[in-house]
Amino acid sequence: MAQCKYERSKDGPPSVSAAQLALLPRGLTLVCLWFGWQVNQANQRRKAVAWIQQMGRIAVYDYHFDDDGNYNPDGKPKGPKWLQDYYNRFLAQFSG
Repeated sequence: MAQCKYERSKDGPPSVSAAQLALLPRGLTLVCLWFGWQVNQANQRRKAVAWIQQMGRIAVYDYHFDDDGNYNPDGKPKGPKWLQDYYNRFLAQFSG
């Protein structure tokens, strides 16, 4: 039988070490850094596309090209559409 990692005291919840508690803010910090990077990248892409369109040009993405490098204006991004829509709406809230 597996031994329990946490010892339950008779009068309270399981004890947690300080080292285990220190992992929580570190993990949260990593998640926040990743999220901030994603928002920043989305904001930079939005500004770049706006600038390209302001110059009278057309912005295209990598999914507009097939594996041979031929342009396909009807190209669709890879992945489920519902996830792309959710992700784009979510980032748009923070990137203006």
